Amino acid sequence: MKNKLNFSLEDLFSSHHMFYRGKSFSDFKNRILRRSSIIRNLYTGKRILIDEPDAEIFLELTFAVLNSGNTPCLWNWYFNDTQKQHALAQNSYAAVISTNDSWGTLKRLPAESLNGERLDSFHLNPTQNIIFYTSGTIAPKACVLSLESLLINALGANSAILFQPGDVWGLCLPHFHVGGFSIFIRALLNGAQVEDADLKTTSSITHLSLVPTQLQRMEKNPYPKLRYCMIGGSSILQDLVSQKYRDFPLYLSYGMTEMGSVVAITDKITDPCDFRMKPLPYRDVQIRDGLISVGGDCLFEGYLQDDQIQKAEKIFLTSDLGELSGGNLIVKGRKDRIFQSGGENISCDFIEKEISKLMGVKNIRIEAEQDSEYGMIPVAYIHLENRTVEDLQKELIALLPGLMRPRKYYPFQVKTWKGR
Repeated sequence: MKNKLNFSLEDLFSSHHMFYRGKSFSDFKNRILRRSSIIRNLYTGKRILIDEPDAEIFLELTFAVLNSGNTPCLWNWYFNDTQKQHALAQNSYAAVISTNDSWGTLKRLPAESLNGERLDSFHLNPTQNIIFYTSGTIAPKACVLSLESLLINALGANSAILFQPGDVWGLCLPHFHVGGFSIFIRALLNGAQVEDADLKTTSSITHLSLVPTQLQRMEKNPYPKLRYCMIGGSSILQDLVSQKYRDFPLYLSYGMTEMGSVVAITDKITDPCDFRMKPLPYRDVQIRDGLISVGGDCLFEGYLQDDQIQKAEKIFLTSDLGELSGGNLIVKGRKDRIFQSGGENISCDFIEKEISKLMGVKNIRIEAEQDSEYGMIPVAYIHLENRTVEDLQKELIALLPGLMRPRKYYPFQVKTWKGR
């Protein structure tokens, strides 16, 4: 134990405060325990994939799998077939909870079949693990986080964010991403509420987490009670902040799956040129050879590969350039050729490698280009023989996920890349 959690998980789940979609924490506890009683009779000590688009059912299933003594693996349902094949080949799973029948020989459990009459005992403990999947390449990584690390991340975040009973955090991020899942953990700790951010909830939402693409699409602030709008998950464009900071209470954040979500947050933006972030409690943030390194009580256990956890070092070295000044973190960009588009990691090198295999592609270079909606987009400098760009684009639909496909094509010129 990391000795930061001086509360009972069962007490948190026994609260009668509203939690999500009109249900209290205690309502969720009972639904979790009913599902857990069925799952426990089927499996124990196994990894179970959860492929569920509905956030409410997903949340019940995640904690039910944990409570039954198994490990929930939170499936990214944006993965294409190639990413799915790679992820499934890396590790073995006992079953998948899904309404989708495209899982081949893997045992499939429909969510509606996992709802018993009997309540299981409450067995949740912070040392249990949850698996999240990173995005950005054809071969996603299975990132192992303990429930304890997620709780401590939320504990540190809540110390900087006034999020309390009566407040409502609007859910805009995918619930299977650590950024979306962590919202529920913050609410659990403080007895606050989460609601889907839609037209029905605009009058009640006090807090939001958005990626820049979502902020860009909002012409004006539709939330009259909004006090806190956290922006992260992509390259923050200064002009976007300049456009929005007077209308939205913006707080810029830096985080990652390996740290259970947010690592550092700015004060409320009053100067669109000042992006200094304060590292949150229980995080160890350092600069090593110009790169941001992170550690502390939120750090993940490691990556799951070939059914074994590749144990993480005490300090995780990122590929993000940064500096520390007066205790504040300044993020300067990426060392490698990875960028973020619409909240997803995109690797220029990976896209080049995949496209270069195709017939007629003689030379290619992928670069990131600024985009008002997605933050950054991949563009291709390409030399083709005996085929057109339009023909290539059709082939790429089956090869690459949408955000990895180049949005623009330019003529390839060797001199463009000379000396780089």
